[in-house]
Amino acid sequence: MAASVIWDLLAPAYDRLRQSDRKTREIMYRRIRQVIRDRDVLEVGCGTGELACTTAVYARHMAAVDSSMGMLRQAEKKHGPKNLVFRPGDVYELPFGDGVFDVVIIADTLHVLNDPAKALQEISRVMKPAGVLIAPDQLYGQAEENSRRMLPGTVRRQWTEGEYLLFLQENGFAVNGYRILAGRPPRIYAECRRK
Repeated sequence: MAASVIWDLLAPAYDRLRQSDRKTREIMYRRIRQVIRDRDVLEVGCGTGELACTTAVYARHMAAVDSSMGMLRQAEKKHGPKNLVFRPGDVYELPFGDGVFDVVIIADTLHVLNDPAKALQEISRVMKPAGVLIAPDQLYGQAEENSRRMLPGTVRRQWTEGEYLLFLQENGFAVNGYRILAGRPPRIYAECRRK
């Protein structure tokens, strides 16, 4: 089954399935609001739009893309702020020009991609030279049972903290700071700049 089909099917229930880690996401959103203030922002892999709808009012402009039309339909139902635009987009071929965004966010997405390194190359392309990458993701290597909780066929990478930070660095980003956030599974919140 293709990944987009899985996410289309999951879309109507996705927000309910994520209720258990609401506090963890709110910690991330508070920090993201500070970083994106008055900046042009892109969220890649926006899913049902929760992050974008919760933070966009702080940005100058925010675009949010996802390859799943089911997820985008759920996002549009949230009626985000006027400076937020949802649109279809492929993480490997983002529908934007070079050097457009001050901040790019890819949250809880890299671990489900077939080629996360290629995704980071494309993200780097659409970022301004002094742009910021916000890349929170799930850490599976810390607890084996986490991988059993996920849907079959959705998890492609199971990083530990060190592996994830090294992955970002090896793919053109200097990690400015990071924080481990408790949850099931735990998350790493990383802020980076292009090297």
